[in-house]
Amino acid sequence: MSSLAAVTRVFRLTVLRKRVRHAWIETRWRIRKRTDYAIDGTVDAILGVKTFSRVPLAPDLSARNIEYDPLPYRSLRAIARHLPLSPGDHLLDLGCGKGRVLCFFALRRVRRCSGVEISPQLAEEARRNAQFLRARRAPIKVTLGDAIEAQIEDASIIYLFNPFSAEVMAPVLRNIENSLRAHPRPLRICYANPAQGTLLESCDWLTRTDRFLVTWNGWHTCPVNIWSAGSQPAENAPTLGPARLRLRRGGSACLKESRAAAERLTRR
Repeated sequence: MSSLAAVTRVFRLTVLRKRVRHAWIETRWRIRKRTDYAIDGTVDAILGVKTFSRVPLAPDLSARNIEYDPLPYRSLRAIARHLPLSPGDHLLDLGCGKGRVLCFFALRRVRRCSGVEISPQLAEEARRNAQFLRARRAPIKVTLGDAIEAQIEDASIIYLFNPFSAEVMAPVLRNIENSLRAHPRPLRICYANPAQGTLLESCDWLTRTDRFLVTWNGWHTCPVNIWSAGSQPAENAPTLGPARLRLRRGGSACLKESRAAAERLTRR
């Protein structure tokens, strides 16, 4: 009986430890999620935009429109470190939602930022955010339409945050390839949460040059892949791995940059 009691005690302690550990992980996740929301809401207010709240998915657009839930600003800052920009770059966001990415990169020295969105509600909100964005350095254009028929034009950077399903991604890639054939140029595709990444891997005109992780929706990690066309991949491309320390610093740095930009605007 004593041995049975000892086994029972050990089992109970093991179950208790697991419950405490799971409770701590969930609490930590909730804290990180609320912190991201607080930072995003503050940055939105400083910049004069509203890109924060979710928008439910329209049933008739299920294949062409994933539920709007953008990456936090600190994750966008991490992406910007892996995606060097030049004054001649044209950034195109396919499935731009409310335009958070457009507004974020329009604060930098690029030629212009363009977005394509199939949801009329989201496209209208993206246009409103582009209109009221403070400290903007680059023009922003938002087009209401299907990504399959999007005008790629001279875009040098294409941003995707898992915006649509495979049946839409395949013709989108053909559209991008046709654009490169008509206007040969270096092109980078930044694909966050690459659910259809195998389609890009199968394109012989694309080479994956970078792969890293950012955080999304609290403690969850989100992979980001960068493919290049018309240029050679870097010899020592960063490998997949967490960068949580850099991300923690990124959130506060993004907030400081946004405040400084807003102060410069008010002085003018």
